[in-house]
Amino acid sequence: MRGRDVRTLRRRYGARFVRKSTRLPRSTLEQDPTPPLILRVDADRKIAVNGTEVALGELAERLKRMFAARDDHVLFFDASDDAEYGFTVEVMDQAREGGAVTIAALTSPLQSAAATAASP
Repeated sequence: MRGRDVRTLRRRYGARFVRKSTRLPRSTLEQDPTPPLILRVDADRKIAVNGTEVALGELAERLKRMFAARDDHVLFFDASDDAEYGFTVEVMDQAREGGAVTIAALTSPLQSAAATAASP
């Protein structure tokens, strides 16, 4: 196991649980246990986080709970081409209030976004 992998495991799971002799399959190290958070705004003012519809008034609180369970505070933002500019800015403001530190605008769908949107 390379030193960088050990440092990553120690950071993620705590130093007391990881020893240098720990051997994990490479696929386990490369999988991300938490899928990315994707905030979608449709032209008809519908808001969804990872495929679950959310009202604008409850968006900040929902994101606070979601970010509390994560190490990163990155949010991928996907707005329909027909969505109102002012409404999308308002949604992004609520996302910031909800704890999003980095808001990354999507210009094309993420591979996992397609899987998330396809699930009921």
